[in-house]
Amino acid sequence: MCLTGVDYFSTLGYQPGIAFLAASYLSPIATLVLVLLTLFGALPIALGRRPAMVLAAGAGLLFVPASLLLPRNAGYGGAYFVIALVAQMAVLVAATWLLLGKVERVSALLKGAMVIGLIALVAGKVA
Repeated sequence: MCLTGVDYFSTLGYQPGIAFLAASYLSPIATLVLVLLTLFGALPIALGRRPAMVLAAGAGLLFVPASLLLPRNAGYGGAYFVIALVAQMAVLVAATWLLLGKVERVSALLKGAMVIGLIALVAGKVA
């Protein structure tokens, strides 16, 4: 959206139509993701540091069940779930640190969890 030079909020007006053309019946999910990104990304900036940390921790906690259900429905193998447990534990630790106000190493921990999650995705499809 940024590359087209279009204002973000005007993009929200025609995004459902573009999503329907691109993703058909998955477009409501794409619209929901966009709205959640707006709430969890833009709103915390306006509210301040502490609410931003609580919203980020909440988003992390919502990630854990989604990271189990979505790959299961997509047919990923057992290797995914074994490796993904490490990434999910890292996300839970990062969410706890955010709620406690310890933000020094959260970024590095989440980056490590992302790399482990990508490895789990590859291993789940290969195995």
